[in-house]
Amino acid sequence: MIWVIYKNELIKASKRLATWVTFLFFSFIVFMEYGSSYFEARNNDERYFGLPEEWPDIIASDGQIQSIFAAVILILLVASEFQWRTSRQNVIDGLSKNQWFVGKLLLVPTVAIVLYGWRVVLAGFFAWLGTDASVSSDPMVSGVHVAAAASVLIGVLLIVSLAYFLAMAVRNSGPAMGLFLVFLFIEQIFTAIFTRFGWEFAAKLLPFGVADRFFRWIQYDPVAFDAAVRQAVEADRAPPEIWDAGFLYAAGLGWTAVLLLGSYLWYRKRDL
Repeated sequence: MIWVIYKNELIKASKRLATWVTFLFFSFIVFMEYGSSYFEARNNDERYFGLPEEWPDIIASDGQIQSIFAAVILILLVASEFQWRTSRQNVIDGLSKNQWFVGKLLLVPTVAIVLYGWRVVLAGFFAWLGTDASVSSDPMVSGVHVAAAASVLIGVLLIVSLAYFLAMAVRNSGPAMGLFLVFLFIEQIFTAIFTRFGWEFAAKLLPFGVADRFFRWIQYDPVAFDAAVRQAVEADRAPPEIWDAGFLYAAGLGWTAVLLLGSYLWYRKRDL
């Protein structure tokens, strides 16, 4: 039954024009960013753009941007069901409220994986086209690359979970997207306030702050971290910090669980 519900959600998502417009715009941004890098390197002998050197940028950069696109798609898919009264109609047609919620909940990892995975595939394709095997003896894909990609995905999932909570709470696409962007702005204000009063630890534990920690390559690559520390010391700047891996995953998955559980409790409390 769950598979049937999930399949129906995928069919509905694939037929939404707004979904495709957002996805294609996201694809265009990735294409322009990495396509231009590929063609620039192709026409400049001093510029190299290839694997595995480009994996850190492909895997861990622009995390917030791709997360925002994923959040927009998720909000469009979920909140519109309340606007169009299809959520109510689905329950009338035989679905339980829990089944309807699970169907929408499954879109959270789906949207996160599709958006992030597509970015890695498209950008990786351009980098692969520019790869010269004689330039590097390192493996094309290493365990660090795979572990980093899986970790960055947790950060994307956290932000998409926040979007899901807002979609369930607001139940209108436009206001939910607006509130999502306002939340980002408000968190920056709270981060500044917490930092001002010496509560740096609390500032780092806010949702976007935790997600941002997943979007840093130095969190996963000790060599890159050591190089970043040396550069900071040479430039007389404060050296970068990384979190303990266990604490980072606990914070990311913890926020995701809180947001999804909050979505369910809010959903159960209100009428369709």
